[in-house]
Amino acid sequence: MNNQKRYATEATRLANTNNKKGKQMKKMQIAIKAAPSVKVSKNQRYNPFNAVHFKDGRMTIVTDDLTSIHIDAPEALLNFNGLLDLEKCRKAISKFYDIKSSDKNSVTFTDGDSDLIVQKIKEDEEASYPDDEYAPLDTQAEMPLKDLVAAITYCKQSVSHEIERLYLNYYCIKEGAMITTDGRRLSNHGIRIRNESNIDKRFMISIRAADFILKMAEYYGPKTVAAIGQDETHTVIKIDDLTINMPAYDGTFPDWKQVVPKQTSQSFTVSQLDIKRILKSLQKSTAMKHGELGTSIIFSGITEQSSQVIFATDNMDFVNEWGELEIKTDAIIHHIESEVICLNGIFLKDALANTTGDVTFAFTSELQPIVLTDSNNKKAFVIIMPMKRRAACKEEPAEDEQIAI
Repeated sequence: MNNQKRYATEATRLANTNNKKGKQMKKMQIAIKAAPSVKVSKNQRYNPFNAVHFKDGRMTIVTDDLTSIHIDAPEALLNFNGLLDLEKCRKAISKFYDIKSSDKNSVTFTDGDSDLIVQKIKEDEEASYPDDEYAPLDTQAEMPLKDLVAAITYCKQSVSHEIERLYLNYYCIKEGAMITTDGRRLSNHGIRIRNESNIDKRFMISIRAADFILKMAEYYGPKTVAAIGQDETHTVIKIDDLTINMPAYDGTFPDWKQVVPKQTSQSFTVSQLDIKRILKSLQKSTAMKHGELGTSIIFSGITEQSSQVIFATDNMDFVNEWGELEIKTDAIIHHIESEVICLNGIFLKDALANTTGDVTFAFTSELQPIVLTDSNNKKAFVIIMPMKRRAACKEEPAEDEQIAI
């Protein structure tokens, strides 16, 4: 077998995620790709944000929110200790699928036909770096990794990315559920916490850590357990060989129970077939493409027995022109003064895209929270705050004012 075929076979073997070596290489690639590109001053050439740290068979990367990620290093790097330039590693793993060898001064990446050598950062150039992982904290909660992944995937739609609201840039786990909110919508997804005595404890997961968990999850078995511990300075998540350290949460997360309506007086259900029609309509909406957010649920033909439900999206090209989509439902709607509920179209699209079954819209009035539930996922719900609709005129289109939680 010639070298080209031999290395092609090796590449295929390494790409197989059931192979231990292939898994570790893939996890290393994901970790390096997940690390942010941070510009540094000329007089500080290297710092924790643009270097990959190897020590005693472990690899460490620090993200720009001070979350540090630790995983087992590939077999070829078990005896390599020191720092490698992050950008050089990023370029290497984008072109070379394997690590050929390492010595005390360098690491050699290979694609079979050619090699790329990345030199170790010289000792006198090294900046301060977290040499060791923080001491393991006492496990305060354990949950199936698949539950954690399902909750993060569902709640991702509502997590805030606004710098002005850093206290909302987190996934909150409390009382057997994960909660996220951006102040205008809220997602809630149940999680099986095995340590029932600690179910009331609050655990906060940063956006960076949550995104990394989603990317890494497929490389762990279906029975893998995620363990969480925290103290006054750090929160630690342990998943097999993966350890994620985050600075302690410094903020006040909203009391989500105050947002959830204790009861709703009316509701209607939309089939998954019609949900797909609504999503298609939202995606095609001219208003959505231009960043306009208004989407209205219109109730017409209201009688004591039934009413017609119409989903309509604003078309910013023509004032008062609607892209209407009639939905068949047996809803009985009452006490809706304007006969219209106006929602943020992007919020609605995100919520519906997360469903697989029939969706029930529950509410009390057009200015109260709307609760969306999926018939195929009883453990989750989304709350969307409506928008106040202001009438349009010939000179100006309709304006929508978002109601906050």
